[in-house]
Amino acid sequence: MMTHSPWTFVSATLFVAMLGEGTARADNKGQAASDAARADELFKAAKDDLKRGLAADACANFAESKRLAPGVGVALYLGDCYQRVGRTASAWATFHEAEALAREKKDKRAELAHQRAQALEAKLNHLTIQVIGPAPAAPLEVNLDGRHVAQEDWGGAIPVDPGEHVVTAQAGAWSRTYGASIDAKSASTTVTINLPTPEANPTPPVGSPAGVATSSSSAEAHGTLASRTEAESSGPARSTENSGAARLWLTVGLGTAAVAGLGLGTVYGIMATSHRNQSNDGPCNAADYCSGAGLSLRQQALSEATISTVAFIVGLAAGAGAVAAYALAPGSSSPTGLTVSPSPVGGGTGAILRSSF
Repeated sequence: MMTHSPWTFVSATLFVAMLGEGTARADNKGQAASDAARADELFKAAKDDLKRGLAADACANFAESKRLAPGVGVALYLGDCYQRVGRTASAWATFHEAEALAREKKDKRAELAHQRAQALEAKLNHLTIQVIGPAPAAPLEVNLDGRHVAQEDWGGAIPVDPGEHVVTAQAGAWSRTYGASIDAKSASTTVTINLPTPEANPTPPVGSPAGVATSSSSAEAHGTLASRTEAESSGPARSTENSGAARLWLTVGLGTAAVAGLGLGTVYGIMATSHRNQSNDGPCNAADYCSGAGLSLRQQALSEATISTVAFIVGLAAGAGAVAAYALAPGSSSPTGLTVSPSPVGGGTGAILRSSF
């Protein structure tokens, strides 16, 4: 019978491991080469877009090229492209990225990137996120246009591009969405997040079991217990009536906001499509070469499309709130004790969703 030395199996295992590692390195090199080739194609396409006056398309291609193969040159081109289309904050941030990368590589273009960023500082627009109210039980998550905003940045001026922006705040089951519009001529704007006030938890009375008076005046204790029982018996009816009216007004308000948001989104969507079609009918030819008027129409269409998207998001959020308020109206079952109550928020009226188990 043939026997195998333990070293035979060890050698075979090491060979397989080395073969797998070599294959992984080869795959990584192949992917890197593919990304570099694609980045080069996008870079050339972006430069062609600039020659044809398609600055918005050029910025998208430069950004993807930079993502695939970060470099000082493509970062400088992207920053310049953002500045052309009026995205000053994006241009300022991209020039700073180019400066940091150039200094890391000891590239002489670091000073150029620094000067370009410094020249934009006086033109920046800012958005301030102000948080007011007691700290919630669950961690508060704040996002600006889908990007996380660290707590140390709350209350500070955040550079943003002119246009529409969306701020979201969430802590457990509580959440809010805010829209903010910044004109190119405006210096700054502020979004205020009003945190809900936690409900007070009543402390049960400390003493002997109900019905047993421990003081010397049993008549006084009996009278206090009777008045408390009467108040408790009449309280729920008034509370249900007031809650029903609040929910009704909340449902109507959120429904109105939903209709307004969806209507505004539809109108701006139609306007964006119209301006895009106008650019295609004359100022821009079949090869997507646009004159100055054509580029202006396309930029206007892009802004209107952004407003349309934000309006639709706000409308859908308000619609969801109206449906929730209607579903939780008096008479509906709520096994977990869900309640909705109106609460003032930045820019209008919102609702607080509470639950008890």
